[in-house]
Amino acid sequence: MIATDTHAALAQHPFLTGLDDSVLEVLCSCAQLIGIPADQCVFHACQPADALYLVLSGRVAVEMESSHAGHVCIQTIGPGEVLGWSALTPPYRWRFMARVLEPFRAVELNSAALRQLCEEQHELGFEIYRRLVGVVSERLTATWVQLLEQLE
Repeated sequence: MIATDTHAALAQHPFLTGLDDSVLEVLCSCAQLIGIPADQCVFHACQPADALYLVLSGRVAVEMESSHAGHVCIQTIGPGEVLGWSALTPPYRWRFMARVLEPFRAVELNSAALRQLCEEQHELGFEIYRRLVGVVSERLTATWVQLLEQLE
């Protein structure tokens, strides 16, 4: 895909709403458009977390493995959402597994490059991490709901 497609995808993604065009241009330096077919894993728990995904289309199940129940779906991620917050938080390892339910298209942001940009450009870093806190909060709430349902 050409860079203008990546720039347009970044500009339209809700996670980046309100960021200046110049900031989106900087983010293009560590971004690429990807597609993954259904029934494939995006990542597995405990592996190095190397990307943050801005979902454009499709659905992905975020799952935990349980010795009692096998794979338990914690949350389903769809268009306009973010997948892979572990890539920006130490120890930079996936905490869950992500499995594609419907063909998945996303902007893949290289996490090492994105972390470097955030370190060098503090305003960008503040915005990315401020937005990421919302994502982590949503996942935590989804996990609590899932646990409560298991207890009922």
